Amino acid sequence: MLTSQQALPTTCVVPVSELSGTNQKQMYKLYQTYYCNSNESIFLADLQAKNHAVLLKDNQGVIQGFSTLALYEEEYRDSRLNIIYSGDTIVDKAFWGHPLLPKAWLQFAGKVAADSPDIPLYWLLIVKGHRTYRYLPLFSQNYYPRYNRKTPPDKQNLINHVATRRFKSAYDPASGLVVFPGPRSFLKPDLAEIPEKDIQRPEVQFFLSQNPHYAHGDEMVCLCELSTENLTRISRKWFMEGMWHSPIRRQAEFSTAGMSLRKVGTGFCNHAS
Repeated sequence: MLTSQQALPTTCVVPVSELSGTNQKQMYKLYQTYYCNSNESIFLADLQAKNHAVLLKDNQGVIQGFSTLALYEEEYRDSRLNIIYSGDTIVDKAFWGHPLLPKAWLQFAGKVAADSPDIPLYWLLIVKGHRTYRYLPLFSQNYYPRYNRKTPPDKQNLINHVATRRFKSAYDPASGLVVFPGPRSFLKPDLAEIPEKDIQRPEVQFFLSQNPHYAHGDEMVCLCELSTENLTRISRKWFMEGMWHSPIRRQAEFSTAGMSLRKVGTGFCNHAS
């Protein structure tokens, strides 16, 4: 049962440039709670390298979870791609199980897809924990790498291209891992340890085989196309809700009806019911 402080959480997607000093301090405090070897200046520098943050707030306005992301355009074989690169994603344990953060993330992705309907949209995710990796089969039908299907050569080439462009020499195509130089943060031991109930899951066993040093901060590169065809039922629903927020999509839907539209920004919010 939720306490009064935990009741009625909300989410908002906001530009990183609009995060207040208080927001940033709350985010770092949460990060520090779950990661060893954390450094505030490195955390803030990494935050500034992103352009949006999905925030989960309690009813006092305190940040209890967040996911940072960088939305950018990439070129691959004379084609344009839109990439959503996921940065840090953390939710306080008291709010585990709330769907609002992934819901807001997917709504944002849906709006991005609808704003550029002719440009494929991909999710670039680097993972150093089994819980994060398990988001991929939860939300999508096809993603790579995966335990039950070898990565096709064309997808592997795309992964290598996107990862090398983003992470430069920190990415090793042979292992599929990103190992950043210098001090690295990593999950605290109680979170890095895999519960007995999860250890035999095939996707967890695969993650361990691909990223054996995850507990020291090594990160496995994953890529997933974000489209209505490739998402699972619940993620597709949230993605399509986000598409409705796109002024371009709404203009296309209603142009024949002669309706005037108000521009919708990226900072839409969700409230728990």
